Formats: sequence, C-alpha cells, structure tokens
Amino acid sequence: MKMDEKSLLPSGLCDTLFPQAQIELEAGNVLLSTFKSFGYNLVNPPLMEFEETLLSGQEGVTGEDTFRVMDPSSHRMMGVRSDMTAQISRLASTKLSENERPLRLMYGGDVLRVTGSIMRPDRGFKQYGVELIGVDSAMADAEVILLSLEGLKNAGVKNISVDINIPLLPKLSAESVGIDFADVAFAFEKRDVSAMEKLGGRASEVLSAVLKCTGRAENVIKTFQDIDLNTEAKALIERVGAVVTILKSRLDADTMVTIDACEVCGFSFQTGIGFTLFCADARGELGRGGRYLLKGTGESCVGFSLYLDSLKTVLPTMAVQAKIYAPYDTDYAVIKKLRNAGTAVVCALRHDEDARISAKEKKCTGILINNNIETF
Repeated sequence: MKMDEKSLLPSGLCDTLFPQAQIELEAGNVLLSTFKSFGYNLVNPPLMEFEETLLSGQEGVTGEDTFRVMDPSSHRMMGVRSDMTAQISRLASTKLSENERPLRLMYGGDVLRVTGSIMRPDRGFKQYGVELIGVDSAMADAEVILLSLEGLKNAGVKNISVDINIPLLPKLSAESVGIDFADVAFAFEKRDVSAMEKLGGRASEVLSAVLKCTGRAENVIKTFQDIDLNTEAKALIERVGAVVTILKSRLDADTMVTIDACEVCGFSFQTGIGFTLFCADARGELGRGGRYLLKGTGESCVGFSLYLDSLKTVLPTMAVQAKIYAPYDTDYAVIKKLRNAGTAVVCALRHDEDARISAKEKKCTGILINNNIETF
C-alpha cells in the first residue's frame, strides 16, 4: 500500500493533530468544569450499545444516522451512538430512576454518524451537554440556556447569541383560527407570508402576524401581546416571556437573545421551548437544546448539546507554551521542580549532541545551563 493510501480516511472522518487536538481537549475540559460548577454530575455511557436499547432512549432518535455492527459475542446487532442525549435519557429512566429529582447530568464524548450534511460535513466529532430532568419551570429552562452560554464563553468563544424557538406555536396558531395545521405547514416551513395572507379573514391576520415574530426577544414578546391566540398558545408565549426576563436579568449586555417563533427544523420532539446557539464567526450552529419528555417515564426534561466540530472553528488559538530544553546531564530534581511549576521541559536523549542547536530545532524557548534557564 502506498503512503498516501495509508493516510486516506473515510469521508467525514479526520485525524486531529497538534495543536488542534490540545485545543479541543482543553475546550472540552472547560465545558465540563463549567457544567460541574452548576451542580451537574458526569456520566459516561459506552460508545456502542445493543441497537434496540440505543434507539429506544429518546423520541426523535432514529436508526438513519446509526452505524450498525454485529456483536461477535452475543450475535446481536449493536449501534454506534450518533447522539449522546438518547443514552442520558436511558440512564435517567433506568439506573438513575430512583435518584432524587431534579436530576442534573452532564456528558462529553465521541459520536459517529452515517452521513454528514452541508452545514455539518464531519461524521465523527465530540458532543458535550447537560440534561436537567424532572422539573418543568421557566427557571429550569433559563438555567440550561445560561449554562450553555457560560460554557461557551469560558471556552473562549466570543460574539455568542441564543435564538429561542417555539416549535409548538405554528400548530397551536393554526388551531387558534380553526385551520388544520397540515394545510399551512408548508407555508410555515417556507416562511411564506403571502400564502398566509391569501387565507383571508382572521386566519390571515393571525398566522401572518405569527410568521413575522422573529427578531430581538423583547420586541417579539411585545408583538405577541397583540395576537389573538388560544389559551394553550398564550401559556407557551407567557413561558417564553418568563424565560427571556430571567435571561435578561442575568446575561451580559453584549449577549444577544432573539426569538424565531416558527422554527421547527430539528425540534420534532420538543414539548416546550427550543433554542439554538450561534456565533458570528462560526459556520452553522454551535449547539442546540430544548424541553422534551423523557421516554419511558414521561418526565419533563430540558437540556442542550454542543458540537465540537462547529465549536473548534471559533476556539481561540493556544498561546505558545514555554518549553525549556534540558541537556543530557541536567539534574533531574531541577527538571522535576520546573515541571511541577507548570513549565514544559524537553529532555535530551543523547549525550553527544549540541544542546543549543537541539533546543532551537525543537522550538524550545530556553535551555537549562548550570541549572539556570537561559532564554533565546
């Protein structure tokens, strides 16, 4: 096999080399540390499970994105996880079902998908997130959104915005004016205001107004007050308003909060609010989350997932770490002391080398001479 064939990888999969691998590792550690500071506990489910178990973890998770292999031990089909959320749901409804609620869980690990997409061409990447299980309140929704933003900021991401979505609102809006949602679903999906206006009467007025509810959160909330919707829709909008109020009281002024009332793509199993995280410098979304029902127990949950394949494009470049070169006969006690203090020390492996030349070849910033650091 030729060398170029040996380095060839399947489409959507790639090697992560230095310094990018170190950047991703440190970003993941920062995210988990931030989640931990909010009281979330780490769980680490396996990369593979039996197919029927893996796909039963959560509504909306299907086998279309799942790689399958035959388990040589049990001769049963196994699946490689394409999303960790389903596994967390399984744990919450089985092994952790007796734990006190609310249950706060966090996770981080590799996922693998059968196909990529235009916005997410990578098929293998790392996913980090949290799930808050067993409480249904505006404060719980707000906590999870705040945590996602805090984690991204701590990882060094700037210019972050959160777009709050209300995936149930289009259907409830149609019900408010006595129209079968199937008749207007396409118009909602395509944001076709002209199609809504052709309905005439109150249906045209209400649905056109709902379709236009996109923009800064505080402005959209005010617009909602003038739209004649049913009780269920109004309760959902009131909940969104409460979440926005909490966010505005706790977020930095430079964090933009928007609402897109009619976005449903990717929120098929959401039972309350959804939200999407963006960065002005990133390709596509950094992550998304929302409220859903735990399959098996029916508990209300809210959580989010962050995707490192998108996140890595906006992570700050690592500062060049100082590396000191230690000639062959350097006192190891001195080397150990420097390492314990956080300095990287590269040791010579041959006694007959020119230490200064070797130090520069290895891009070290200094060299130990008579147990003292001489910088270049």
